[in-house]
Amino acid sequence: MWFPGTYSFSRMMVHNHTHLEWQQVMALTGEVVDSMMLIQTRHGPFGTIEDFPAPPPLEWDGGEVILWGGCILGAVLLFLIFFGGIVLFMFRNYRRRTPSQHKLLEQLYEI
Repeated sequence: MWFPGTYSFSRMMVHNHTHLEWQQVMALTGEVVDSMMLIQTRHGPFGTIEDFPAPPPLEWDGGEVILWGGCILGAVLLFLIFFGGIVLFMFRNYRRRTPSQHKLLEQLYEI
């Protein structure tokens, strides 16, 4: 929970094997602004880990492919815009030179 200038945090307390309490607490005052109590009224033995089925295998879906494709496309576009701007800046400065400056640069590069 956040309002401008105020912060809060969550606190979870396990009271016993059937009661769990969650609270939202204002950081500056310590005031509890929201709370919830989870109560488990009945349960049997939990069993061992071998009693539960294996989780399904993780696979790629279309959303992740689109996300990575968009990130790569964005990086390529930023690269092209950045270096395109540098090339345009250099070309603009090259065209602003006078013929005597071009001749001087040609002499420097011939050495």
